[in-house]
Amino acid sequence: MIRTISMLVCLGVSWIAHSQNTRYGIKLGPSVGFQRWNYFQNDPLYKYHGDFWIESYQDEDPFSIFAQLGYHKKGSATRFYGPIQIDNQIYDIPANEFIFNNLSLQVGVKKKFPWGGVLGYYAFGLRGEYTVSTNLDLYDRINQFVPVYPFNSAVKRVLAGFTLGGGVELPFGALAGSVLELNICPDLTKQYYQPQINNIIDIYQPGQTTTIPEKSIKNLTLELSLGVYFTRKVIYVD
Repeated sequence: MIRTISMLVCLGVSWIAHSQNTRYGIKLGPSVGFQRWNYFQNDPLYKYHGDFWIESYQDEDPFSIFAQLGYHKKGSATRFYGPIQIDNQIYDIPANEFIFNNLSLQVGVKKKFPWGGVLGYYAFGLRGEYTVSTNLDLYDRINQFVPVYPFNSAVKRVLAGFTLGGGVELPFGALAGSVLELNICPDLTKQYYQPQINNIIDIYQPGQTTTIPEKSIKNLTLELSLGVYFTRKVIYVD
């Protein structure tokens, strides 16, 4: 699956590179990451993403092919709801965040249509991603006693997924404008897989052992983007 998506991404980028008219820009915005850890749904992770994108462009053609390269923070969090009291002092426990910093390369198709006086569009894309780093080393000390949190050696760094979404174009003029876009981004492959771990010392029952269930984690991310674009047109003069 990953090899097929990689080939499609490369073909899309090559096709756009040979197009005469192109549109390119940058997008930035907030992200909400979700991960189901096999046996329960972890809490959302609130982070951000950014992309550079380019697409084929023709004035009268509602269809285009686009490609984009971006940096996306994905993952989830475990939150402790409500403060705790120790020796008559009240403490708020910070969230445990599990962050995966991913480079993303995507290619897809876009369909544009008039909508409320502006130009709307919807899009579908295939993604290949690579995890360049995580913050999981923060939990190494806890995992030395009880391996309840994810650890780096079980991270799957090469990922595949798809993106479905849409947005609106808000032109500044004939050759520039802005975009507002909302996407849902499910991964098709696992971000993390840890098999079941047996014979772990049970810290709640001294002298006994317990089992840590497997963790099989996929990403699902919602992304809101605001960006700008510029249009490059090739004009032939006799």
